Amino acid sequence: MRVKVFLINVFIFAASAAASNAYAANLRHGAKNIPVTKDEKEFVHSLQVAFKKNDCNWVANRVLYPIRVESTENGFIQIKTASKFVQDCSEILSDNVRQAVLHADIEKLIKSSKGIYLGDGDIWLMSLSRKESDPIKVYIVGINNRVDQQNKE
Repeated sequence: MRVKVFLINVFIFAASAAASNAYAANLRHGAKNIPVTKDEKEFVHSLQVAFKKNDCNWVANRVLYPIRVESTENGFIQIKTASKFVQDCSEILSDNVRQAVLHADIEKLIKSSKGIYLGDGDIWLMSLSRKESDPIKVYIVGINNRVDQQNKE
């Protein structure tokens, strides 16, 4: 009986620690439980398809320019056009960014006033219109392509 109680307590502790870590990550990115729209979910699905196909043109045409991209190799770089994005696509979209997009659970997306983030803030999306008369669309507004530091050391 003691072993069973001990195992239950270990399980409860592990589950609460995992929930606490997820909660802390959400707070770090300003999560407010804002509902994610159908269009935003469809955008993430299409983004995943584009990443699987390695379709840099599709991705580049969904970016809000200029975009500032964080890179541990080059600091911050600013990309001003879709053609420059496509040209530098392999540098811009690191393995971390690719994994964040490909492993995103569309039913568990988190949205804050800053937008929707995938991974641990590796890529940020936002619904907006460029002009008051334009329809609202989903855009990629931030890319943090941090290279895994443990692999570099």
